[in-house]
Amino acid sequence: MDFLNNCIGLMEVYKNTPETVNLIIEVFVEVAHKQICYLGEAKAMNLYEACLTLLQVYSKNNLGRQRIDVTAEEDQYQDLLLIMELLTNLLSKEFIDFSDTDEVFRGHEPGQATNRSVSAADVVLYGVNLVLPLMSQDLLKFPSLCNQYYKLITFICEIFPEKIPQLPEDLFKSLMYSLELGMSSMSSEVCQLCLEAVTPLAEQCAKAQETDSTLFLATRHFLKMVFDMLVLQKHNTEMTTAAGEAFYTLVCLHQVWHLDTYTLEISNLLKESGWLLYVWQTIELFWLEGTLRWSVVQPLAQSGVNTELWSGCSG
Repeated sequence: MDFLNNCIGLMEVYKNTPETVNLIIEVFVEVAHKQICYLGEAKAMNLYEACLTLLQVYSKNNLGRQRIDVTAEEDQYQDLLLIMELLTNLLSKEFIDFSDTDEVFRGHEPGQATNRSVSAADVVLYGVNLVLPLMSQDLLKFPSLCNQYYKLITFICEIFPEKIPQLPEDLFKSLMYSLELGMSSMSSEVCQLCLEAVTPLAEQCAKAQETDSTLFLATRHFLKMVFDMLVLQKHNTEMTTAAGEAFYTLVCLHQVWHLDTYTLEISNLLKESGWLLYVWQTIELFWLEGTLRWSVVQPLAQSGVNTELWSGCSG
């Protein structure tokens, strides 16, 4: 890893040369992509540390820097796109691992690797925390960067939902805001990614059964958003399955909301849209619920969530 550490030193020297900075980040991306799955725990930790040092240096050199022209903004877009790819590559270590599990008996002290409890998910979340302040809404207008960013967030939520409630408050709020922004202001593809991220978060809340947690409160807000999306707003039909699954999971989690607020929303819908629209959308929702019943209710029931109030909804 000495080579990578030398690259970090070069980044400090050439911090005002965007082309060089971009190439240095690309080196890390390629190393992580082609080597991470073959590294044992000790060597993987060395790579994690080098990557985090790289991100710390990059964040320090770019946080608060004014981008006075389009070219400078495009340079940062390219950098952040590579950083998102780097973090995604690091995260792949959690489920693709071809390393030799016996390496500890060949020249490594037993405590060298086994005493380390940091996972790739921890490293990636810390990395996200470093680069998130650099992600402006203007930069998210670049489709490639926006998609890569939301793919990474969804990836984390799907694979490690238990990590999300443990995040520092600022990072947690930023991620929740990103999901809200993605569902309300981004493309259909990004919106679907956010819906796919919300479902495992709701399932995690059901498992934890902590109704006073910040994640539980956040999912309550998402329930209202998904309901509005399905019933009150026009949406791409390709998102219907993801939205329906997220909605059903959230309703099972927040059953009080279902009994009170859902009834109120239906009343408002009747006043605003008329009986015909109400009947059509209700039929659509109940058909969708029926198709998702076995894929959603079973894991929720196993988590201890009471789903009996929905037992009469499916055909």
